Amino acid sequence: MDDDIHIETFARWAQKSYYLNGHTILMPDFVRSDFFHQISYGRPDYRRILEFILLCRAVVDENTSIVTWCRVDRGSRIARHLGLWKFLKRRGIDIDAFTEKTDCFAEFAEWDCFFGTAAFGSGSIADVADLIADKSAFVVIGHVPSAPILNTLSAVGWSARNLIIPTIVALGGAVASPDGAFDDREQGITVFSPLDGRALIAAPSPEE
Repeated sequence: MDDDIHIETFARWAQKSYYLNGHTILMPDFVRSDFFHQISYGRPDYRRILEFILLCRAVVDENTSIVTWCRVDRGSRIARHLGLWKFLKRRGIDIDAFTEKTDCFAEFAEWDCFFGTAAFGSGSIADVADLIADKSAFVVIGHVPSAPILNTLSAVGWSARNLIIPTIVALGGAVASPDGAFDDREQGITVFSPLDGRALIAAPSPEE
């Protein structure tokens, strides 16, 4: 573990709010763990942080999924023809999935969006980290159905992630989400896990 990745774990209790990427979310019982890379400028090494969270905790399996989105120009026939995963592959991002990749398409007032989920393996961590660095994805650890996640996103838009994260934690899953503004000295990934530890993969649970 490199010295410049700073880890902190905090306990939180029922119905506490947390400020994440410019939005306040209301959380159920949870443990929050910050994996922040201390930097002078630019962006942190999200791949290195994600590898530590996932590989060192041995949780990369068919229950480790990426939830991602991609905004495209209104009426882009090429994007709609390709679908999310082929569209991302054209951008150089290729997720090697354990299971069938799912995606959906939604039209909003100013743009069109793809949303998708996929259970990924260790060989795709670099690509997943690139999406997290762009703040267009988060990782779900634990067996959480993808259908309600996609349904909420396609109905409300990417801002619905502020509703989805508490729901995933309440269902026993953990969420690894990018955190920190572009000009913050500490940026990285924040992990939200249930207090009962069903999907706790971050730092050790705080003492009572």
